[in-house]
Amino acid sequence: PRDKNEPCLATDEDGAAITNRDQAAPEVGHEFSDSSGEATAPSKAQDEEGAEDSEAPELLASSKAAIEKFELQLDNPSLSQAKRYAVKKALAMERSKLIREERKLGLRK
Repeated sequence: PRDKNEPCLATDEDGAAITNRDQAAPEVGHEFSDSSGEATAPSKAQDEEGAEDSEAPELLASSKAAIEKFELQLDNPSLSQAKRYAVKKALAMERSKLIREERKLGLRK
């Protein structure tokens, strides 16, 4: 049974309340075994390698979409100078992020 003061996050299929206490801890990471047979945590390079390949197209697409959004905002004539400056800065940051990622993938020199 749930304590009255404990917040209810959701209900299960039976209608019973699910709380933080009922939730399982999220999986932190995979373990690899080295030559000694002991489990070791994955290195940062191993972790990033797999994630980089799967995230690259999404990152490029999201950067291009953000750049387009910032360019559309700059076309707005009623934009204040302060807002225009902030949008230009965000646009430059997003463009540099896109260029960095394209260089990493070998799409740009």
